[in-house]
Amino acid sequence: MGDNNNNEFYEKLLNEAKSSTNSVTIKWGAVLILVLGIISLITVSATAFSLRDFLTPLDWVVLLIDSIIIVCCGIFALKGHVWAFVVPIIIYAITLIQFITAGQWTNVFLRVGVLISLSIALKQLLDLKRIAKVEESMRQMSNYQ
Repeated sequence: MGDNNNNEFYEKLLNEAKSSTNSVTIKWGAVLILVLGIISLITVSATAFSLRDFLTPLDWVVLLIDSIIIVCCGIFALKGHVWAFVVPIIIYAITLIQFITAGQWTNVFLRVGVLISLSIALKQLLDLKRIAKVEESMRQMSNYQ
């Protein structure tokens, strides 16, 4: 009887953790990464195009690489890859430091908002992956009995 109550408790806990709210949070973070990458790509492309007379091809690549990395991370974040959340968090943390030193407070607040959103989504994704491991180990234990 005690094992049955424990199994019911863990099943209820796992179902709550896998709720649609968690999935929505993860999807929101992934879409946020993708949208920010696309906006960055468009903005940087427009800037680079307006300065085309002053830029070498290498300058173009350097300007576009950050945006391309974020777009790629957005695509992989939609597939649930943890690293695809970590890389944009690192990039936005670095730019946050740059904006703080430059005193551009509007950009600081925007970056902080993005970092908070991505951190929440990353935590939910890690929790979901941890729960999947627990489920798998419970399934394996029930197969041995």
